[in-house]
Amino acid sequence: MSVQVDPFGNATSRFTITNANGLSCALISFGATLVSFRAPDRDGKLENMILGLDTLDDYVGDPNFLGSTVGRFANRIGGAAFSIDGVRYEVPANEPPNHLHGGPEGFHQKNWAAEVLDEHSVLFRCTSADGEGGYPGNVSATVTYALTDRNELTMDYEASTDAPTLVNMTNHAYWNLAGAGNGNVLRHEAQFDADHYLEVDEGLIPTGRLAPVDGGPLDFRDSHPIGERHTEAPLAARWERGYDHCFVVRPREGLSPAATVYEPRTGRFMEVLTTQPSFMFYTGNYLDGVPGADGRTYDQYGGFCLEMQRHPDAPNHPGFPSAILRPGEIYLEQTAYRFGTR
Repeated sequence: MSVQVDPFGNATSRFTITNANGLSCALISFGATLVSFRAPDRDGKLENMILGLDTLDDYVGDPNFLGSTVGRFANRIGGAAFSIDGVRYEVPANEPPNHLHGGPEGFHQKNWAAEVLDEHSVLFRCTSADGEGGYPGNVSATVTYALTDRNELTMDYEASTDAPTLVNMTNHAYWNLAGAGNGNVLRHEAQFDADHYLEVDEGLIPTGRLAPVDGGPLDFRDSHPIGERHTEAPLAARWERGYDHCFVVRPREGLSPAATVYEPRTGRFMEVLTTQPSFMFYTGNYLDGVPGADGRTYDQYGGFCLEMQRHPDAPNHPGFPSAILRPGEIYLEQTAYRFGTR
């Protein structure tokens, strides 16, 4: 095991963790971003499976949140407003009329302080001042990435505040288990431990109803190719067809199985477990000739995201798991990705 540190543009560092089996992940301090993850296929060939970019400037200008840690509030807040204890707060409507992924001052645009903890883990730390992005409270947040010799990548999130606020952090990596830039992910086979998804309105804001997946294009309780029913997934006319849906994880103690994705040509698979109550499944519907790392190009459906998180628009739905963090409380969440071949 080892961690290699290299410069990556202005005051930004790149950290590469390699485990005993040759798997590696690379991270940069800007956005606490996962920029690559290399793992072997069934024949032992290593390939990067993360849709990444070449330079710091590329990440600063990236509208797709490629690999970034997003917050304070991941996903959408309807009407770009919420209330805590009867006080109304307005946040930027960067996806009009709604707020998305913490807005233009979100965690994805911060250069996080970084610390190598040991030969297999790196901790990133940032602060968000009271009023930043419209959110109340001074928040201190960390995310720790670790790559184990069990071929497991973990992300541990922690945050505290000095005033009631919202915290909902996730990673926005786009995965392609055939290799980044090697075609689309529609032949990948997905299985979800989810019996319900969140019904949404035309702005992808939850209505509050947990709808059963039974038998429809969102039923991944048994494994299905992602492209088998993606054009039938219920999205309003303004959105590109594909998946952009929030699934509710079957609750268990500790880490709960959430999803398994298998790529049949290479034999690679990825299992995802989380302490979060839901995850967003997004299939890169709006990728359109994005110039990627190493001369690769990322086209529509070129990667999938599994964003483990609180429910979208949680502060505006009292029945959803709370995303409010109060002084004296600690926000603690973990997501684990396990890799192998068949």
